[in-house]
Amino acid sequence: MRQFLSAFRSRIAFRQHGNGLGTERLVLYYQRPRKAIRIRFGGEEERAMPIYRFYRLRWLDEWYRLSEEEKETLLSRVGEARDEVCGHRIVECQSGWANETWHVFGIEEYPSVEALQEHRRLLERVNWFQYVESESMVGTSLENQTGTWSNTW
Repeated sequence: MRQFLSAFRSRIAFRQHGNGLGTERLVLYYQRPRKAIRIRFGGEEERAMPIYRFYRLRWLDEWYRLSEEEKETLLSRVGEARDEVCGHRIVECQSGWANETWHVFGIEEYPSVEALQEHRRLLERVNWFQYVESESMVGTSLENQTGTWSNTW
């Protein structure tokens, strides 16, 4: 069961994780801008490192067959999917005017890898990939790493 609450500019999400073999656990995700904390009930506080996703996409022929109203509805569902997993769009840019291949690119922040994976599942449910071809890169901020820049990979 999922319950989602909003509190001012913070986001709180209760998620149930598990593999169906009796190892389910209820996890609380709490995200403030630029901070993400994951707390396990019955356990100690655990800091989850934010995950950043760079994406670029191009519209497929199916996109151009949609009416303006259908496009707006689909984009709204994509935004709702991101909000459901406490994702945050940092920037989204129109690049078609300067690039023949990619029409849009952007950067999003997610509180955890699990949230990013759930976002992907939600996009599949709304058939997003029927309308776009996309490419993504995922990573963590070097600011959150210990040690020097050169030994982070």
